[in-house]
Amino acid sequence: MVKALFFTGTRCSACKSMHPVVVRLLKEGFKIEEKDVDENRELAEKYRVTTLPTFVILRDNKEVKRFIGITPIASLRDALKNPDYRIY
Repeated sequence: MVKALFFTGTRCSACKSMHPVVVRLLKEGFKIEEKDVDENRELAEKYRVTTLPTFVILRDNKEVKRFIGITPIASLRDALKNPDYRIY
């Protein structure tokens, strides 16, 4: 199974600008879990999240891709459709 972890923060303006992209991808049927780093510090540490927003693409619960910062919807969509195609 492929899914994305979307690490965000309440004071992160770039995260807020990515929210409509996440909503659209969810409507398209992709699995994305939003994780506030203040509420999920252990998970953020596990994935070594140091910059927001960060998208970690997982396949079978293993990281296969990562996007940091504002990311085009096409890049996220492609990563979720083709998790074996490694581009960062």
